[in-house]
Amino acid sequence: MRKLLFIFVLVLSTSTASASQRVGEDVHSLMATFKNAKHAEYSHVGKLLFAFAKTFIKDSNEDAQSMLKCIKSVKMLDLYRCSDDVKRNFWTRAKRIDNRNYHELVRQNKKDGFSSVQIKMKHGVVRELVVIDAEGSDCSLVLVKGKIPLGKLSEIINSQSKKKKK
Repeated sequence: MRKLLFIFVLVLSTSTASASQRVGEDVHSLMATFKNAKHAEYSHVGKLLFAFAKTFIKDSNEDAQSMLKCIKSVKMLDLYRCSDDVKRNFWTRAKRIDNRNYHELVRQNKKDGFSSVQIKMKHGVVRELVVIDAEGSDCSLVLVKGKIPLGKLSEIINSQSKKKKK
């Protein structure tokens, strides 16, 4: 009986440990892990601040105002001033992110890093937009949450690219 109990506890502990390792590699845990690193710059703009910003943008660009209505929060993490060890650790963890819930739109692989833009969709609406930039000297992560219609996102991207061409 003791042997069975011992084997049961051993199996349960190893399955719990392996499950925690698999769950830990997502965008939210990456943000939570590195936002407290020494010299990391972390910013979170919440729903209340976006509501406040809408009052100042009423008379200006309609596209910006409609986009602000769709965004709930933005989290930004910049590791530019962190040590090389922190950046290297970020790069290796960012490469291992579990992409089952996200669709990768763009990925650019470089010799010493990569850049990736991913979205999480539900019923044709973008719920999360993730931008990961992991290079040797600069590592950053941006997470935008909200309910952004895919058509609205393409309109904004096209209007911004037209402005840059001018």
